[in-house]
Order: sequence, then structure tokens, then C-alpha cells
Amino acid sequence: MIAQELSSIIQSQICDEIRVSPKGNRVSVSMPLTFGDGDSCSLFVSQDEDGSLTITDDGLVVAVASGQGIDLLSSGYATRFNQLAAFFGASAIKSELQIKSSRSDVGDAIFSLAQACLELSKLGELTPETKKRGKSFNAAVSRLIEEALGDNPFDKNWHHPQLDPKSIYQVDYRCEVEQTNWLIYGIGSDSKCWKASSAIQHYQLKGLPVKSVVAYGKTVLENPSLLDVLADNSEHKFSLETERIKFTKFLKGLQMPPGKESVSPF
Repeated sequence: MIAQELSSIIQSQICDEIRVSPKGNRVSVSMPLTFGDGDSCSLFVSQDEDGSLTITDDGLVVAVASGQGIDLLSSGYATRFNQLAAFFGASAIKSELQIKSSRSDVGDAIFSLAQACLELSKLGELTPETKKRGKSFNAAVSRLIEEALGDNPFDKNWHHPQLDPKSIYQVDYRCEVEQTNWLIYGIGSDSKCWKASSAIQHYQLKGLPVKSVVAYGKTVLENPSLLDVLADNSEHKFSLETERIKFTKFLKGLQMPPGKESVSPF
């Protein structure tokens, strides 16, 4: 009975692409994400005696890394593993990643743990070269967006202070045009693609008037199928490899009405 009730609560707080189903006294949450070896990302939610919730990966991240010959619990990785888990609000309990949550915040907690799983599963793969490539892409797309927006007022690294007080669903750039919030993203990694899709869905579910536009670098995505998830939530997508000019023209077209300033009501 509790698992059925939790399933309904969870599904109401997350996007439709995430499958939720009772499994005994727990709830299974199947994410539209895969790890490098092709395994799907599944999380599990259970209710504790005090009524709080625990979300866990059941040791999946450690197992995936182990299959690649990487021991995330060894002295060479353990400190970074624990630090990165804590950054996402998670705890490493033996081989499991866990986040505690209330019922009202369980959707946010699931999103945070999914982010942690994606990042931690790549811990052994983060060479200086891949870090440099990711930073280079982010810097280039930021310059492109800011140049295209020109004199249009915009907010960088924006989040809604009431609908996202903890800045979980941060937006690269936001500008307001005729009372609609335009959310603008540069997608240069799998985790960023998932984060953008979840953030757009979050604000849509909260009833905020939003439209979105994303520019992605397909060559820097390890799992391009994540773009299919993004397609269900974002109205406008542009490949920076083939549609760079179209993307900049689109942003330049987001002009404020003459004499009107974009003033955030929040």
C-alpha cells in the first residue's frame, strides 16, 4: 500500500519519461539514462520508520565501475568519490549512494541522485584531456550565446527563487520576452543534457510560462540518445556542428518590444 502511494507521489513530481513502479515495499524508478556499458540507471525509494524517504542506487554505480576494472572504494578513488557524492547531497554508505528526502521533495532528490550517478560512473574516465574538452566547449558556447543576445537583458546561471530555492534546476541563460521565460542551454555533456531536460520539465510542471532553446555538441556527447529525451521537453534544438548560424539568428530574434525592459518579477 505504501509503495503504491509513493509511486503516485513520485510520478506527479517527475517527467513522464521516467517509469515508476512498486517493487515489494519499495518503488523502482527507471531513468531514461544509460551508463557507458549500456546498463540502465535505476533508483529505488523506500519509506523509513520516521516517515522520511531514502533514495538509493543499490550499489549500481560501484558495480558498473567495477565491471570496467575501477574500484571506486579504493584509496585512489574513495576521497573523490565521497566528495563528489556530497556535492550532489548524497552519501556513500558502503557501496551504495543514498539521499534522504521528504515526500514533498522526492522528485528533486531523485534528480540529484541521478546526476550523482552519471558523474560518479565516469570518475575513472575523467582524464585531463576530456576535462579540457568539456571546458573549451562550455566557454565557446557561452560566448556564442552572449554575443547573439547582444543588448537583450538576460540572467546567467539563473534559477527561480521560489520554485527552485536550492538552485537544483539551474538554467544557463534566461531572458524574458513578452512575459515568457526563455531558457537557453548549451549542451556539452550527457549529464548536462539530462539536467537541461529535467529543469525544463520542472518549470513546466510548476506552471511557469517557459519556452526553451538548446544548442548541443553531438560530438561531445557519449550517449546521443539523450537528445531524444530532451526533444520531448525543448521546443527548439540546434546542432552546433551544422546549425550554428541558425542558432545565433534564432537568439537574435528574441528581441524585447521597443522601449520595454526585461524585469524579473521574482
